[in-house]
Amino acid sequence: MGKLKNNGTWFVKFPTYKYKEDVKDLARKMGIKVVDSRYQSDMEQLPDAPKLTIDLAFKPTESPIDKANKEIAYLKAQLSGKGK
Repeated sequence: MGKLKNNGTWFVKFPTYKYKEDVKDLARKMGIKVVDSRYQSDMEQLPDAPKLTIDLAFKPTESPIDKANKEIAYLKAQLSGKGK
């Protein structure tokens, strides 16, 4: 089964603030919807999707899940005696 036709949805890897371009403004001007690319599934990318440039000043932050996983690993190491 092939990909589903795109109905005006622009799939962009979030977060959108990491791009130099104003993603929401571009979408508004083009009359399209912006959706996180992780929800793309079997739908095609918008054929004439604008090109985006990652802002070099963007520094990704650690997610709360990543922080929790590190803390769990640390505590497990402490309990097993490997954290000494």
